[in-house]
Amino acid sequence: MPWIILFPLSLTLLIETVIYMFLKWGDIKLFLVVSIANLVLNTIMNFILLSISDINTYNIVLISYEIGTTLVEALIIFLFMLFKFWKVLLFAIAANGASFLMGFLLRDVYQTRTTIMVLTIIFFALFLAFEAVMIFIHSRKVHKTNQ
Repeated sequence: MPWIILFPLSLTLLIETVIYMFLKWGDIKLFLVVSIANLVLNTIMNFILLSISDINTYNIVLISYEIGTTLVEALIIFLFMLFKFWKVLLFAIAANGASFLMGFLLRDVYQTRTTIMVLTIIFFALFLAFEAVMIFIHSRKVHKTNQ
């Protein structure tokens, strides 16, 4: 069961943090805000979806939650980062749309446990590698401004 939560979380973290970084490349605060928001929102969504057995209800809740998540993410980033709201909203739509589409395309992965485990590990490894790059870029910026 943890893989059913971890797989979409790893996919979301990887895709959405990369897309949001184009708002302000190398900004560690933006990276952390996006990561924490997605960690919380995606986990809640997947626990809710696990409790739904009817496919029609599942789809309605999924679409509703994705729309709500997009708006909440945009609001969180707007409040913490003070970017223009419409710009953040466009990035939220792009990021959430991309992660939703990729999740939809990979939905058959849930059929085999080994595949879902391997992909989850790969996605988390890529996310951590991206995080390491963001920290490196941030530390280089800090080092340059302190010289």
